[in-house]
Amino acid sequence: MTVSNESATIERSLVRAEHLLLMAKEPKGIQLRALYRQCYWLTNIAFQPIHIVRLDERTGNLFILAGHQETIEVEISTTGGVLIL
Repeated sequence: MTVSNESATIERSLVRAEHLLLMAKEPKGIQLRALYRQCYWLTNIAFQPIHIVRLDERTGNLFILAGHQETIEVEISTTGGVLIL
């Protein structure tokens, strides 16, 4: 692959990534407040590490994977309800 072909491939990848970011859903304000409370509790009260925070684009729910052995799963619904799995 030549340098110009490689540059073009990288440019296409960057454009695609930017497009995906623009199309991505964002969490609602009520979810962000619940997320903050859960993250605060996990890190400052329970002293557990947080490994992943992700928005499930199918359901709109936020997902947290936490714990020293990654055994704590928290889901925050679009209404701000918290479910510890």
